[in-house]
Amino acid sequence: IKTLFSEELPQIRINEDRGDSITLRFAEKLNKDSSLYTRNLRGARASDTYYANGKGIEVWEPRFTYHGFQFVEISGFSRPMTPEDITGVVVHSNLKGTGSFSCSNELVNNIYKNIYWSQRSNFFEVPTDCPQRDERAGWLGDAQVFMRTSSYNMDVSAFFKKWLIDVSDAQFDEGQLPSIAPNLRVKYGSGWGDAMVICPWQFFQVYGDTQIIARHHNSMVKWMKFLQRHSENNLSTIMTFGDWQNVNSETPTEVISTAYFKRSADLMAKIAAELERDDDEKKYNALSGKIKESFTKHLVNDSGYVQGRTQTGYLMALSFDLVPDSLRPVLIGHLINDIANRDTSLSTGILGTQLLLPTLAENGHLELAYKLLLKTDFPSWGHHIENGATTIWERWDGYSAKKGFAEGDINSFNHYANGSIGEWLYSTIAGIQSEGAGYKHIVIHPKPGGGLTRAEATYKSIRGPISSLWELKEGVFRLDVIIPPNTNAKIYIPTTNSDSIKENGQWISNLEGFKISQWDSNTAMIEVGSGDYRFQSKISEN
Repeated sequence: IKTLFSEELPQIRINEDRGDSITLRFAEKLNKDSSLYTRNLRGARASDTYYANGKGIEVWEPRFTYHGFQFVEISGFSRPMTPEDITGVVVHSNLKGTGSFSCSNELVNNIYKNIYWSQRSNFFEVPTDCPQRDERAGWLGDAQVFMRTSSYNMDVSAFFKKWLIDVSDAQFDEGQLPSIAPNLRVKYGSGWGDAMVICPWQFFQVYGDTQIIARHHNSMVKWMKFLQRHSENNLSTIMTFGDWQNVNSETPTEVISTAYFKRSADLMAKIAAELERDDDEKKYNALSGKIKESFTKHLVNDSGYVQGRTQTGYLMALSFDLVPDSLRPVLIGHLINDIANRDTSLSTGILGTQLLLPTLAENGHLELAYKLLLKTDFPSWGHHIENGATTIWERWDGYSAKKGFAEGDINSFNHYANGSIGEWLYSTIAGIQSEGAGYKHIVIHPKPGGGLTRAEATYKSIRGPISSLWELKEGVFRLDVIIPPNTNAKIYIPTTNSDSIKENGQWISNLEGFKISQWDSNTAMIEVGSGDYRFQSKISEN
């Protein structure tokens, strides 16, 4: 057995007699005896056989299939193999890179690399869940939680425009949507079917293209009518796959499906506003209000516990605005307590994980978000990396050197959904955001924490390249920013004193065109036009 790190396609060089065969078998992991771990491949044979033509040296690679693997077993060579005899060839849809991220913490850099490689491996004609087993399917739930991350990394405009046609084409006459597109006859589910609303809206937010929401508006309306027919007292009754691959924390179906019912209603109101459908905007806002009222009344008890008492339940209630403002501090407290009671650990699956770090940071718990990001014990992204991950895994307990492989055959080691935190790396650590659609109005709002001393991100928006680089050293915060032509930006600068801010070595107060238009005890906000800026401020080191 030869073990080689590779991605997607093997290219072999052989010199064998005519009719001799070379067989290649693929796997993501090895068993303890160094044999291929293939249980998680399920029905996939994951093997290729090539017959030599006997005319000297041949170079061959598969043309009608591809594989997701880290290890390949090769048999049939009549001579000892050399490293030059096999090459790993990366294949995926031709998506141009648009973003990059790095920081002073190598663990976070490795998490980012794993996210990026899982996207490359799975954006293959459709956004597949995994490239290795008998599936490779365009799961809607995975795509909707990851779409915003994917758009930071690559130009996915043509890719998602095409796939959303697959989603729309797969819709049934009654309005329900399958959980996979193109349809593989998998039952529908909340959080998955809602991608028909969520993904076009996210597309519009990134690319400023109203055509995408107009084109799929009828499909969205049909989905909403289906949801309304399958609700009682404005609580959704449709099934869901749950918070897939959670950690001993099953969020009730009614909580998830009703939360996404409201999420889709809210987005439909926003879409109606963009399309100037005033009556629809009012209708969906009214529906959203009714869902919120029912959720609070029936799924939240008098002590502020969301039914199921799971992290994901609290995250959805907070992030999707399912409870009145008076209850938000109570729910945040329950969420924080649950994380603490689990030894500062997450319990979320793919739906909850997307919301975890943003919700904590937006509700005053930035450092806790950083702690979860930087953990290396189970369950965490760092735990995967400590156990050899070079891509994002489907399960938090997929493998560990101590316990071995998770039981069962649902155990992908290249599954991008939990890489949805990539959005947070760009938008919160580096701080690159859009205010409104299409990056006409840009926000640069980095939030240092977790002991990081530096972070940098670039993003090629449809308006041009945006860059944010910050560094913290000896109580001085430096922020270098690039804002593209014909745009403007709000730049938030951490500082203990607004009078301490300089741009390119000169005090802001002495420069024309710079105005501190908002100020609190920790942050100054400066509005600027396009250009390159080098800010500096004093910041507390505590």
